[in-house]
Amino acid sequence: MLDEIPIEDQYVFTSLRYDGSMKRNAQNPVCCPDSKAAYLIKYHYERLVTAADHLGWYDTNKRLKGPVDLFNRIQTAVTEHKKKTGNKCPFKVRVCLRHSGKMEIGVEPIMAMKQPLLFPTTLDLGKS
Repeated sequence: MLDEIPIEDQYVFTSLRYDGSMKRNAQNPVCCPDSKAAYLIKYHYERLVTAADHLGWYDTNKRLKGPVDLFNRIQTAVTEHKKKTGNKCPFKVRVCLRHSGKMEIGVEPIMAMKQPLLFPTTLDLGKS
């Protein structure tokens, strides 16, 4: 099916949570001091790179210079969204990486969640 889509229209994507109020957590490894706001940023970076590698988009991976680069692009998109809309955190961020290496980042507001729900220490979340 992917073979039927023109290469210039193909992309891989990942979606993540961006929350400026998120506190540092061992389960959310950071790539730079401010990146704690981007939920599991290293995982999402690796996911994009792995998908592009799988498709043979080696030039695309050269354009994405690491998790810090991805975080900086996300942070810029979130800042622009806040200026335009006045929305506060948290946000759902959708990162699309095209075959050409072009990256498109969409930002939408989402519901706030308590940190224990994002980083559970037990699978028994229904009981107090």
